[in-house]
Amino acid sequence: METSACVTYSFRANYKNKGKKRVFVPLGNEIVSEFIGLCKQKKVKLCVTKTVKDEAFDNLLKIVNRYFDRAKIFAPPVRQNIYLKIRKRLKELIKYTGNLDVTSNIKEIEKFYKRSAHLKKLVALKQKKSRKSLMPSSKDMKILSEAVELNKTSTVCVISGDGDFLDFKVEIKKEFDLIVVDIMDLRRFAKNLL
Repeated sequence: METSACVTYSFRANYKNKGKKRVFVPLGNEIVSEFIGLCKQKKVKLCVTKTVKDEAFDNLLKIVNRYFDRAKIFAPPVRQNIYLKIRKRLKELIKYTGNLDVTSNIKEIEKFYKRSAHLKKLVALKQKKSRKSLMPSSKDMKILSEAVELNKTSTVCVISGDGDFLDFKVEIKKEFDLIVVDIMDLRRFAKNLL
């Protein structure tokens, strides 16, 4: 599972704001939760690498704050309460999936993204994500290199909601024989897989 899938799964919490009970459930949470439940039931191994785990925990508070800023909810106790619940769900997920420390080399991934054939997609992603660099982050490239390395000994599918993986899923499959699955396609993927 890639970082966006882990974070999407973790983002579920009940909270109160101005006396009203609410549930914080972003798009995709139920789909990822169903998929993880089905994998548990069918004893399908899910894994998270140390890089994914670290990136997920590092970005959690920033994502909670961004969500509430957009929703114009400025109550710090509410944010803190939700952050703690989400962090707990993420810890439970990591406990279930494990925390693999994979040795990999991102050089081949850097070469992959630097190909001129990918320039148009990279420019579009740079604008969409409002990032300074044309290239994906070094963490995203590390995650992809880890998946490529794991795929050498087991069949690996990368579950993601990140354009740096999804926009290149055909090319990644062709180059590395690695399947990238969009979070929103997990139900269909599960029917074919399980």
